[in-house]
Amino acid sequence: MTRHAADRVEIRGGKNPKKLGNKVARRLQGMLRVGVKPNERLGVKVPVEDGLVAICVPSLFGGWDVVTVIREEEKTG
Repeated sequence: MTRHAADRVEIRGGKNPKKLGNKVARRLQGMLRVGVKPNERLGVKVPVEDGLVAICVPSLFGGWDVVTVIREEEKTG
């Protein structure tokens, strides 16, 4: 998890970045197993908890990096 992403976790969710990072890793592995397709920028949105979504991209050194964490907008309708 990048420093920026860890800061966003604390600001947007008030969560522990290390614990959230572990949850993101497990969920991303599961999503990749079932064939999730990255977006045009190679990012994968990983829903975490309480409306938080981790944006993950392939790492230059193998594996994946969490580059930021956003709060998913609630859909009305």
